[in-house]
Amino acid sequence: MNKEKIRCSSPWATKGAARFAIMPFVVAIALAGTPFMTTHAGTTSTPTEFLGAVPPPTCSPGDRTETGLDGQSTLAERASGATTIPYNCNLEVVGQFVGEGADHQMAWQDHCAYYTTNAAVAGTGSVPEMEFPGLQVIDVKDAKHPFRSINLDDPSLNQPWESLQVNHPRKLLVGVQAEGGSGVKPGFSIYDVSDCAHPNLLAATNLSDPTIKGHAGNITPDGQTMYGTTIGVSLYAIDLSKPKDPKLVVNWTFPNNEAGLPHAMTTNEEGTLGFIGQNGTVSSPGHPSKNNGLVIVDLSQVQNRIPNPAITVISTLYWFDTEISEVAIPVKIGGKSFLVFTDEGGAGSVGGAVAACAAGLPPWGAVRLIDISDIYHPAITARLLLQVEIPANCAKTENDNPPGYVGFGYDAHDCGVDNPQDAKLIACSFHQGGIRVFDIHDPYSPKEIAYYKGAARGSGKVLPGSATSTAVNPNYAMAQARSRFVWRGNDLYLWMTSSESGLVIAKFEPSAMKYIQSLNPVPAPGNEEPDQ
Repeated sequence: MNKEKIRCSSPWATKGAARFAIMPFVVAIALAGTPFMTTHAGTTSTPTEFLGAVPPPTCSPGDRTETGLDGQSTLAERASGATTIPYNCNLEVVGQFVGEGADHQMAWQDHCAYYTTNAAVAGTGSVPEMEFPGLQVIDVKDAKHPFRSINLDDPSLNQPWESLQVNHPRKLLVGVQAEGGSGVKPGFSIYDVSDCAHPNLLAATNLSDPTIKGHAGNITPDGQTMYGTTIGVSLYAIDLSKPKDPKLVVNWTFPNNEAGLPHAMTTNEEGTLGFIGQNGTVSSPGHPSKNNGLVIVDLSQVQNRIPNPAITVISTLYWFDTEISEVAIPVKIGGKSFLVFTDEGGAGSVGGAVAACAAGLPPWGAVRLIDISDIYHPAITARLLLQVEIPANCAKTENDNPPGYVGFGYDAHDCGVDNPQDAKLIACSFHQGGIRVFDIHDPYSPKEIAYYKGAARGSGKVLPGSATSTAVNPNYAMAQARSRFVWRGNDLYLWMTSSESGLVIAKFEPSAMKYIQSLNPVPAPGNEEPDQ
């Protein structure tokens, strides 16, 4: 049995002061999928945590399904050109807008989708210029015939990386300048999307701190604050109370360079708590040089606009079986507070799949469900690994990419939720593994119910906005963005992006819908449209 240490710490807080006490605990993990018990401060948690592999879905007749492990594009599929045709399970494509390819992120408002492109590298090297660079604004009023309404290519939205966000109540779209994930200037843009197909620019500015280099970001639910990250360095807050005049509130660097090294961050409903994905690194698989995992922070001074606000750490939860913690998505499951949490690197970090396999650790990043009902003691309830990510399957998967490949394989990246207030389903992007849909109504027993894996380019035409635009004849596609669940009458649709496929609108097939309806899902406000 391989063993992994998960460390959790929290402060002992009193009004007006905080005293920090570290409370470590050790967890034994059977990486091939055997459940394990977590001991914490001398107590035992029940029920047992789920460690994967998540069973593959039962697909519908006529689906074009994967021939290897769940999530895998086999060497035979890649060599034969089979990966240049999409794979699907329980999702039927009804509409698509390919455009010039898709990159990191998607957001939405009303009947419109907004997705990013790899515009920063278009026109360089062998990559062609883009005709419509920057953010793509797609009108999806007719799901069968989505079309580009306009493109937004100001310096921030030309390539906002993982910072693209929409606040639905205030109808604000925002993004920070983030060429290649590290903006050359501290740019920030904000648009009014009251008319979702024709965003109106309210402000495009450079923030007052030149050390900011944009990467990821999020807006508080009240729409008053945008948080952004300089990856692994600092967390900054932007005041959006006057959208035409956004102001930097603070650019916060956590003391001691230990907890709070941010990759991405989300907040609770009140905007007083932050959930940071701490971007850990390893010296060798299973041996971190910087801690990786969840950091929960107190944002109340920023939310209340206290002068010279401080951001303090409330608790941490670290793990070493995967790396490059990404985004924590707050949800309610059965009335209880959880995070849907992604890591976009395996135990060997980016490009280290073979080394991770040799150490008996997962080669690719995973999705986790974390119970945060007690913010001082967050606890993992499930780690969702596809079959392709299980160490016992490494001999079948570790050479899917050529020797020397340094990039993302079957790693998780981001997830969309059917209803954050009553979550039953999530749709998660797994880079080369496509988009996978899971039932999470029981956070200790997740199930995969559907997937879509977009077409690879192969030797076809280079799409300059694609995440794979600089790759030579790639035999894989990249799925990186958050997906949207949309109800139309009694039918459930999924909006998603893939590098060579652009925006894809798919409908859950009848057998999947029968299962989904048995979960008694409740559509999220704004994600229900009239039957058409």
